Amino acid sequence: MAATTTGLDEGRRERLAAAWGRDAALEHASVAAFARWIVELLACGAPPALVSAAQAAIADEIEHARLCFGLASTYAGRPLGPDALPVTPAMAVSSDMSQLAVSTLIEGCVGETIAAVEAGYAVAGCADPAVARVLRTIAADEQRHAALAWRALAWALERGGAPVRAAVTAAVAGLRAPRIDAEAVADPARGRLGAAERRELAATTLRAVILPSARRLLGRREADRASAEPQARV
Repeated sequence: MAATTTGLDEGRRERLAAAWGRDAALEHASVAAFARWIVELLACGAPPALVSAAQAAIADEIEHARLCFGLASTYAGRPLGPDALPVTPAMAVSSDMSQLAVSTLIEGCVGETIAAVEAGYAVAGCADPAVARVLRTIAADEQRHAALAWRALAWALERGGAPVRAAVTAAVAGLRAPRIDAEAVADPARGRLGAAERRELAATTLRAVILPSARRLLGRREADRASAEPQARV
């Protein structure tokens, strides 16, 4: 089933195509981000379960890109697909556990959690069944990716000890909602939220979900560390 274009003038179709094309490009870039993360997990000695789950997430991101490019193509009236992905020094692989933990917090715990909330919120007001199906798929997958990131962060805190805990604590203190640029088009009935609504969702999710979860995780790891220390004899 394809998205409906009935009642859309050419300008609105172009804007919807641009919006979904932008999302598709981001999903396409996420494939490389997960691939880099897998190598970093391996370099830091992550358990096979985390590596395997991250590998499965790559397939999810490939599917997300395909679905979003499909919607963009429908609105554009011509086939659209990914361009060559620029490889920059920012994509370099690191074997530093603290860096892995902080990037997992920011890109996974923050980014994927907000993406899951946004997709779930968008599907609630979407009147196009084809678009709603895409959003439901993305919401479910991003929720799973967020849960994976939180598990990986918990592992890194346990494995890395005090240096990792200090780096993550500093990162949590400086967390801000990600920048959200103006939308190409705001059309809730077709699954597109406006920029102001997206910013509000991101800020609320950060405040109500991400920060409390990160602080609980840090607190639990500190309690575990304290209970493991030998007690001084009186």
